[in-house]
Amino acid sequence: AEAADPLDCLIRAGEVNSIAATDESIMDAVSLFADEYLRQRTTGREDWEMQRVHEFPRKLLIGSTAYTTAQITAGSSEPEKYAASELRKYLSQVGIWEGDGAAFDLSIDRAVGTDGYVITPGEDGTVTICGGNGRGVIYGVYAFFEQYAGVRYFMPGLETLGEGDIVVDREYALTPIFEMRQSDWQCGNGDVDWCVRNGINQRDIPRKQ
Repeated sequence: AEAADPLDCLIRAGEVNSIAATDESIMDAVSLFADEYLRQRTTGREDWEMQRVHEFPRKLLIGSTAYTTAQITAGSSEPEKYAASELRKYLSQVGIWEGDGAAFDLSIDRAVGTDGYVITPGEDGTVTICGGNGRGVIYGVYAFFEQYAGVRYFMPGLETLGEGDIVVDREYALTPIFEMRQSDWQCGNGDVDWCVRNGINQRDIPRKQ
């Protein structure tokens, strides 16, 4: 919190030793502390501090601007909240942190059509994901990562996150033709989350999804 740039970890040694790190960096931080602690002991120093600034391997490109952080707003319904949580989760997985930067807005507009969605980028760093109903908003979030980030939901337990910058340079919209969409692939049908990510709805699905 004291650095201008986001940190993977902040380590302080003194009367009280402390390590603050992100979940992904905590083991690296412990190793860094151990190595530096042993080195500093040879110099006789008892009080010291070190930090590692986070590197962003991927950027979110909207219009002509690159972002490494994003904030999310969504409606109050259960599906909209769930869509926001999934958006937040996958943004972190592709390397985009939560914070001031790009702005995602998730909402419902019945005119879009049942289970449909429209993803619209704005020149001011905004991305709107509008669904025809709650499930449409959720489908729109997963489609965002498929269309712009190269994420693939191949099977339960097997996903790929794509590579390179996430270029949001066009509108993308889809409204399913069929009201019920099913699969006879038992490996996938047994996993509700996988079904929702792939637009399959022939089984019982929790209200939030």
